[in-house]
Amino acid sequence: MLIFTPIKIKPLIVIMKKIALMLTATILSYGALMAQESTTTVAHTDLSFKEMTHDFGKIPQGKPVTTIFEATNTTKAPITLTNVVASCGCTTPAWKPGPYKPGEKFPITVGYNAANPGSFNKTVTIMYGNNETQMIYIKGTVEANVDSSKPM
Repeated sequence: MLIFTPIKIKPLIVIMKKIALMLTATILSYGALMAQESTTTVAHTDLSFKEMTHDFGKIPQGKPVTTIFEATNTTKAPITLTNVVASCGCTTPAWKPGPYKPGEKFPITVGYNAANPGSFNKTVTIMYGNNETQMIYIKGTVEANVDSSKPM
């Protein structure tokens, strides 16, 4: 035969309230800590540009276009570019590795071949220093050629 001992409800409720309060405080503290870390993390860049995105607007199909992004070394030490790569083969960057002195301006030329009609958004990633990167962008719309010599 089993004999059950009566449980005092009031002390149990007090213990449960304390546990709930401690869990709530822990969750709120963690949330505040995570929010603080995300607001204090600032994107640091060593390169500045007159424009980060170049809009070619409407361009005719088959007519390649280029633009020059003017970069400036905003650090207190020389910067050497290690690579500049485009997001696809239709975009071609041209650049010199440097080194570029603090405050020195230098060009990065970006070309787009305009082979296919439609809108485009392309990314060019600049790699420099100790595995640091900076992205610049080109966009526009390639208008399809209308060949009037073909019968409809």
